[in-house]
Amino acid sequence: MLQIQIKNTQKSYDIHDFITGEIKFSPKAPVNVSSIIAVLESQEVISQSKWMTSKQNNRITILQSQMIPLSLMSSGSEFVPGFVYTFPFSLQVPEYRPQSAAQKCVDDNQEHTRLAPSLGAPPGCHPSESIENNLAYITYSVKGLVKVKKNSKTVTLCQGYQTINIQPSYTLSPLAQYKVKQHPYSCVHRYSSKRGLVKSNQKGQIMLKLSKHTAVPMNKATNMTLSLTTAQCTSVQVSKIRMDLIATTNFFDECKINTFELASFKPWGTNWVLNSGQNETSPNPSNNARLYTAKFSIPIMLPENKLVTPTFESCLMSRGYSLIVTVTTADRVQYSLTVPVNVVALLNTKSNYPFEPVYLSDGSSISEDDCDKLPQYDPEDSYRGPPGGSTDTSSEACEQHIDTLVLNAHTFKSNMAVFS
Repeated sequence: MLQIQIKNTQKSYDIHDFITGEIKFSPKAPVNVSSIIAVLESQEVISQSKWMTSKQNNRITILQSQMIPLSLMSSGSEFVPGFVYTFPFSLQVPEYRPQSAAQKCVDDNQEHTRLAPSLGAPPGCHPSESIENNLAYITYSVKGLVKVKKNSKTVTLCQGYQTINIQPSYTLSPLAQYKVKQHPYSCVHRYSSKRGLVKSNQKGQIMLKLSKHTAVPMNKATNMTLSLTTAQCTSVQVSKIRMDLIATTNFFDECKINTFELASFKPWGTNWVLNSGQNETSPNPSNNARLYTAKFSIPIMLPENKLVTPTFESCLMSRGYSLIVTVTTADRVQYSLTVPVNVVALLNTKSNYPFEPVYLSDGSSISEDDCDKLPQYDPEDSYRGPPGGSTDTSSEACEQHIDTLVLNAHTFKSNMAVFS
């Protein structure tokens, strides 16, 4: 009876984008219509299931609406069966929620006034792209409403809708940037080689350090540098490097965690280089040992999955990310480094009122142009590091910091291809 047809279909819409389409109305009986409305609507749902009770918070917000002028119709407001009436509409994705919806938020937080990204899918749709048991999801839809008057009241005769995906490109809040800036992005492990069931006498410490990027975009690859620094274990050979993205969704007192396997690759070799300012005869004065560093270039490309959204915080839920880098040596010993990361839709924001610009660890700003220089890779192809490793000899300081992460939650493995 009523259908919504979107003309400019896209994988995702950003703030300030226009959504154009048509409302098609085919009545089954003669009807006198009072109004036809096109609506852009958001629905945010969080659930909490306990042993004896089940609690749900459902928030529906009308973001934009357009009244179709019936005065342009030759027949006025009278519609008869046997015809399909078509009405064009155009709705713009706003940057902020309406003031009436923002007032319902008890927290005086600017982030809560911005649109949250689409997260997951409604119940019954794409279970592989939904949070466990649909306990939390955010959806956006374009609706068409046909209203008539009945007993001096205006009621909805029929309606139709089309779900769309919205991923707003906001800059990061100062708090989100601080979580990355204050983290050392390094950890120290004790090393002991192992061949079969026998351990060798070579022991020592090895430090893993990852280059800092305040933001990781969803649409492009981000090239990070992994550094391994040691004083005693220069015979270590890296056989495999693996990356996993940990997505944490918080709502009520629930915490749901999803794990996405990003990529794995095998370096051609491990080239240990003596740090600058040292030589074979002059030891490091700080710890009376020479430090050697091996570096690897790691491409980070996020999977296309409805559970991967920009970092956000709303009145009802929040989403944060961590990156786990696991290094496997030829002796089958694994070392892991866990760091916080921020995911953004685009590096060049469309927001009219951005927070601070995104910076790298050295204080220089990063833009979309910088990402164009990063290596792009196809999940169907394999990736290997340069032969012999890197020859960069920048100095590294061994920081005694060990990160631990305990995840006691449901784990979801995406179907992203693994590099090998």
